[in-house]
Amino acid sequence: MTVTADVGKNPLRLAILECDPLIEPIRAKYGSYGGVVTAFFNAGAEVLGLEKEQLDFTSWDVQNDTRYPNLDQIDAIVITESRLSAFEDVPWITALADFTKKALSKEHVRIIGLCFGHQIIGRALGVVGKTNSLGYEMSVCSVDLTPPGQHLFGQTELAVHQMHHDIITSYPTNVLPLGSSAVCSTQGMLISRKLITLQGHPEFNGEIMLQLLNASDELGFEDKALWEDAVRRAKEPHDAALIAATFLRFLQGGFDEQWLKMS
Repeated sequence: MTVTADVGKNPLRLAILECDPLIEPIRAKYGSYGGVVTAFFNAGAEVLGLEKEQLDFTSWDVQNDTRYPNLDQIDAIVITESRLSAFEDVPWITALADFTKKALSKEHVRIIGLCFGHQIIGRALGVVGKTNSLGYEMSVCSVDLTPPGQHLFGQTELAVHQMHHDIITSYPTNVLPLGSSAVCSTQGMLISRKLITLQGHPEFNGEIMLQLLNASDELGFEDKALWEDAVRRAKEPHDAALIAATFLRFLQGGFDEQWLKMS
């Protein structure tokens, strides 16, 4: 797929809403989830031929701090991973869902959700979540893309890291579903010029995934066969750079829904 850049002189202002601390081996390299997400978008910028100066990142620890970015001073929010459920009635999660609703009402603000962030956006749009009776998705997995998803990403499926047991049970109204898998039918969604999400973790790489899998093993993850298979797939090729570039294209101009529905 050929991707091109079309940006103005002003940098894109991305506020990263950090919803969990990193475990120590990953923290030593990236500092916080903001560092992981920044590295992910920088890889997409390289694909598009953008300079790093064209992206302006700020990070906000919304789990431990009540301060949020001023929506009039940013172009987009990125909602990260969390080990907690997006549907818990925990004060900081409720506050995050409320802030997401405010962002949805701001015409100029675009929203990206990754895993927990995908589910928070679902919550803000009125759908419910649950623990998936079909089990976990872990490590590099294949997502079958819908026709709009195929048009968006330029291929029929995505290889993307996963680490989740919770799901949203249905898509909100007025979104374009982007994909599904054998374990999870709600793998991503888009509203043109407003939001784009993935249930997976395109911001992860094999090194990060192996660290997380090792931590889950130390905590006593019970399904040893699933864990061993996830370890085997952790270093498989995945589409992080393509996804990051597509997200940046979304932030630059969005995608016309009629164009996306062509197949």
